Amino acid sequence: MEHESTEEETLAFLIAEMIILDMDESWSIEKLAIMNQTHTKKLKGIFKKYIGMPAAAFRISIRMEKARQLLLDTTLPIQDISIQVGYANPANFSTLFKRKMGVSPKILRKGSGIRPESK
Repeated sequence: MEHESTEEETLAFLIAEMIILDMDESWSIEKLAIMNQTHTKKLKGIFKKYIGMPAAAFRISIRMEKARQLLLDTTLPIQDISIQVGYANPANFSTLFKRKMGVSPKILRKGSGIRPESK
């Protein structure tokens, strides 16, 4: 039984790493299950058990944290940041960012004192 838990834990962290390293990929749980030769329902349970949240929520969380970091540490325009973290539509990105982080990307950046690059 312990062996199975170790394999499950390894799988959960492997998938988390895939999501982190390729965050602009739209990883669906179905795609991840096929790639890892397991069932979708089983993978959902494993991921939530070891990572603490569903894979989709984890992916959004990782993307939003990376965007926050880029907004605070770079002068990249918000549109470029949006694309870099996997959102082709900057308006959708900004709406989701505000909902998840409690402040819009523009306001966060303005508060940081960083001025974006001009295009």
